[in-house]
Amino acid sequence: MEETKETKICKYCQTEIPKKAKICPNCKKKQGGKLKWIIIAVVVVIIIAAVAGGGGDDKPKKVADSNTSAEKETNKKDETDKAEKKEETIFKVGETAE
Repeated sequence: MEETKETKICKYCQTEIPKKAKICPNCKKKQGGKLKWIIIAVVVVIIIAAVAGGGGDDKPKKVADSNTSAEKETNKKDETDKAEKKEETIFKVGETAE
């Protein structure tokens, strides 16, 4: 049987080298590089996910009720005034507006 030698072309000097060679025997340059592209792709995907996700801290935080009793009474008065004004604008059948 004939032994088939698998070869590839050097990325730099374009000579035929053994397929498993990590360094070209002719120009002495490294032939690898797939791992760095995989790492770069993973980093880019993580960055895109972080930008698109926004970090997830967009929810508003609860604020403690810091109204004083005077502010609470003022708010209650405002609400009752609004309710009274609303009642004034409701007309019954037969009434006329001035």
